[in-house]
Amino acid sequence: MNSPACRYCGFPLPGPNRDGPQPRFCCLGCRFAFAASRTDAAGAGPVLVLAKLGVAVFLTLNVVMFSMVLWSSDVYDAGVAPGQEPLSRVLNSLWRWLCGLLALPVLWLLGGAVVEQTLSGLRQGRWSMDGLLLVGIVAAYVSSWVAVVREEGPIYFEVGCVVLVLVTLGRWLEARGRAQATAALAALDRLMPDRVRRRNPQGEEEWLPLDAVAPGDELIVLPGERVPTDGEVIDGPATVDERLFTGESSPISKEVGERVAGGVTVVETPLYLRATTLPAASSLRRYLDLVRGVLAQPGRWQRRAERLAAWLLPAVVAVALGAMIWHGLRSGPNAGILAGLAVLLIACPCALGIATPLAVWNAVGQLAQRQVLLRDPDGLERLAEVRSIVLDKTGTLTTGEVRLRDETYAAEVDAEEARRLAACLAARSTHPLALALQNAWPACQPPYHAAVRTAPGRGLAAERCGTYTDVRLGSKRFLEEAGTQIPPALGVQLQAAIERGEMLSCLAWDGKLRGFFTFAEELRAEAAPALAALRTMVERIEILSGDLPQRAARLAAALGVAARGDQTPEDKLARLRALHERYGAVAMVGDGLNDAPALAAADVGIALGCGADLTRDTATICLLHNDLATLPWLWRLARRTTRVIRQNLFWAIIYNVLGVGLAACGWLNPVWAATAMVASSACVIGNSLRLAPPSANPAEADSPPLADAAPAPRLEATRAG
Repeated sequence: MNSPACRYCGFPLPGPNRDGPQPRFCCLGCRFAFAASRTDAAGAGPVLVLAKLGVAVFLTLNVVMFSMVLWSSDVYDAGVAPGQEPLSRVLNSLWRWLCGLLALPVLWLLGGAVVEQTLSGLRQGRWSMDGLLLVGIVAAYVSSWVAVVREEGPIYFEVGCVVLVLVTLGRWLEARGRAQATAALAALDRLMPDRVRRRNPQGEEEWLPLDAVAPGDELIVLPGERVPTDGEVIDGPATVDERLFTGESSPISKEVGERVAGGVTVVETPLYLRATTLPAASSLRRYLDLVRGVLAQPGRWQRRAERLAAWLLPAVVAVALGAMIWHGLRSGPNAGILAGLAVLLIACPCALGIATPLAVWNAVGQLAQRQVLLRDPDGLERLAEVRSIVLDKTGTLTTGEVRLRDETYAAEVDAEEARRLAACLAARSTHPLALALQNAWPACQPPYHAAVRTAPGRGLAAERCGTYTDVRLGSKRFLEEAGTQIPPALGVQLQAAIERGEMLSCLAWDGKLRGFFTFAEELRAEAAPALAALRTMVERIEILSGDLPQRAARLAAALGVAARGDQTPEDKLARLRALHERYGAVAMVGDGLNDAPALAAADVGIALGCGADLTRDTATICLLHNDLATLPWLWRLARRTTRVIRQNLFWAIIYNVLGVGLAACGWLNPVWAATAMVASSACVIGNSLRLAPPSANPAEADSPPLADAAPAPRLEATRAG
């Protein structure tokens, strides 16, 4: 708890705090966002940040415009009319001074964060890519001002300005994404109550702070409240909503002696439990720590950049010093200084810095048209490397709504009369199964008025409905407790449904079972064809569900993929690790809060639009809708984007290597250096633009229709009563 953390986004930082009282930041983006707003992520308004970026972009565009005028005079010999030479020199000097003066505010607005981040890294004993950026930017500004004052030589103000804007914008967006994730975790922390009810040894209720709860305390949780810590039921039964951990929409009945996880919500009747853990060690707190631990891991490009900077910056500085000394001894101090500056300028990672962002931003435009949000610039490249996919069931492959699937009655029972009796009881309840019966028979108006009582977690009962007595609607256990007679033939069918893992509700009156209802969730219409398309792209697809294993097996047969049931968030994490070890990169597709740890731990997490806030903030990619047909299209776009990124990086690296070599040898004229820099960036930009499809609708151009596939089968819903 006392380890250093980023002042802006709150992410834990490695190692001791060597900055003393100064705030620490995990990246340049967080440092810039904090400096602009002077507050943390919870209260940071984007106005100041966007204002600084907007002003810097405006000034940079003007610097580029005036630089183009100077480039045209250097590249094209347009000639000067006789007698206009003095005016031409004045205008040329004016453009130079304007470039320099307009570039200074950009350096002041955006350069301070780069300097601070570089110094922070040096104090912690490590080189960073920010150091290489700083060296290139300083070299561009210093050499440009020397050229302006001397009124000769090329200027490179536009290089420093463009690098500052692009790097700051990309890293600020990344920092905002991490800050949103930590803010969502903090909101979940606030779900827990500040005070709890405890029953003292005298049997009296008393209030005490949450942190004062100790194992062994007897707690009372009322309906609608969250369980403050893990415990076991001491007086029941009680019904709780566990969707936070399992994702399943149906409430679960907890009997005496059963364990209850901290963070679940009590649905019906007060819950009496004995605390078994401290609140700080409850299931919800462990769950949040799990997500924080996964999110705190450095990204792949961050690790690669740090490894690259560890040798690139010292190497470039060494080559620049060597070139300066060598050419200084051979051709004089001026030649040495120009050669050293040429090396530093050509090594400025301009093309290298935009190689990935440009391709990603172009792809993001297509994603936006398809209503897909990319939260991590590296997400598409990681998605292209995925070899296995894990999907959640409820809310992801299914609609999440419980519907009546089938009705089974004894031979002598009139179906319409049975429906009227069931509707009479269901109308007095808001339980998901009761609502499913109401929705199934909207025209069925119960002709009876009955006093219905609720047995939490079991069912509904009325002593009389019209001429019928002891009418019951609920679980088989609820009927057995009342001594209800079960006819042999109907009992065989009922037992078979239970063994199949059906979710069901029984109907009885006059002391005898008359029939039962089974319920189901509908698979999304596009689920089956989408999975069929994905099977041609990856090696392994699995479904992990918190539902019963029998239902998971039936789902696997319906969709033609593997499935596992009764999976907790920890089980899903373990399975993700196993698939990663066997197949390589793995993607997780989910929508519920219980999927957040798996979405964060997967190489690529994909959340549907119906997911909870935390799910969106821990996912790499968020679908703002529930159309699973987007997944195959997303994989194809990711692979095309990755190919373009690799081509861009290859060209940028070749350019830097050749450029540094030529500059060190003294063969690189500053004018040609600027031309080569522009050409390199133009190649990267042009290659990235190839991602745009020729049609007006990129989504349709790259996504074949999936509607011709067979209709999706239906799937049973949640746990049996």
